[in-house]
Amino acid sequence: SYGSVCGANDAAAEVACKQLGYDFGTLSASSCSSYGSSSLCGAPGSPIAAKNLRCEGGELSMDECLREEADDACSSHAGDSVIFCGNEGSSPFADGALRLIDASGA
Repeated sequence: SYGSVCGANDAAAEVACKQLGYDFGTLSASSCSSYGSSSLCGAPGSPIAAKNLRCEGGELSMDECLREEADDACSSHAGDSVIFCGNEGSSPFADGALRLIDASGA
């Protein structure tokens, strides 16, 4: 089944990203509602695939990880997990195309 995941561990993010063909994955430390003016939380009433998805890191599929059935605590989607996936040695920016500065311009 498809749907959001209401809570996951770092290893689950790694397994999910590798299952999608990426080299690595990491779990966001911020909640799904903490991304500026946009929310990454699932819409109320949308499906929830699992609660507390827990992997050890060696799994080849999220189906091999432990999980609980989603309950009413997950229905608001406020606890939806956000993961970031990436590939080793790749960047969306060419060398020299991006410069990070702080609020003072330094």
